[in-house]
Amino acid sequence: MSRQNLLPRAIMLLAILAFAFWGCGDDETTKPEVPGNQPPNASANPSPANLAVNQENNVQLGWDCTDPDTADTITFDLYFGHSLPPPLIDSDLTSMTYDPGQLEWGWDYWWQVVAKDNHGHSTDGPVWKFATRAPGFYSLGSVSTPSKALSVTVSGTYAYVGTQTSGMVIYDISDPANPDSVGSYHNTGGHVYDIFVAGNNAYLAAYTDGLLIIDVSNPTNPTKVGEYNPGTPTPFSKY
Repeated sequence: MSRQNLLPRAIMLLAILAFAFWGCGDDETTKPEVPGNQPPNASANPSPANLAVNQENNVQLGWDCTDPDTADTITFDLYFGHSLPPPLIDSDLTSMTYDPGQLEWGWDYWWQVVAKDNHGHSTDGPVWKFATRAPGFYSLGSVSTPSKALSVTVSGTYAYVGTQTSGMVIYDISDPANPDSVGSYHNTGGHVYDIFVAGNNAYLAAYTDGLLIIDVSNPTNPTKVGEYNPGTPTPFSKY
C-alpha cells in the first residue's frame, strides 16, 4: 500500500482516538457546578448545649443551620455515639431535630452534624458533647422556708410544710423545679411537728397548741376550723 493511501487512514485513526479520549469523559447526566454557589454554613446552637451535663436519657437533639444560597436545599448526616469520632447513625435528614432513642444513664455522648446542599457541597460542623445524669435520686428543685422545716406532707400538687417558728407554709409544687409559696397559717403557738392532710383539712401537731384542724380547701387562705389541746403532754406527732 502506498504512503498516499496510508495518510488518510492514519488521520482517521487519530480522530477516532481523540474522540474516545476527550469525548467520553464525564457522564452527560452529571449535574454541572453552579457558578458562585457556596457550601452550607456549619451547624450551630446545639441542643443539648455543648458540654451540658445531667441530661435526661430521652433527650432530643437539635441544631440550627443556614445556607448562604437561600434557594438551596439542605440535608444532614448525623454522627452520634460514645466514641470519638462518633459513628454515622443517620443520613440525608431534612429536619434539624433528631430523636436518638433511649440513652444510657451516666454516659458521655459526642455528636456532629454534616450539612449538605443540593449542589454537592458539604460542611462539617463542630463535634459537640453532652452527658446524661447518673442513675438514682437527685434534686429537682428546692425552696427556703421562713424558719427551720420540721415536717412535710404532699397532697395533690401542694406540699404542706411544718416549721419551727412560722407555722404551716403551703407550696404549689406542680412545677417541682420551681416550688411556689401560695399560703400559710402562722397561729400555731410554736413548732409544727407533723401534718396530715385528708380531704379539705390539714391536721397539725402543733406543740403547745395541741392538735389544730385547718381548712385548706383554698390553699391561698388556710383557716382554722377546730382544735384539741390535751394539755400535758403535747402531741408531737399525729401518730
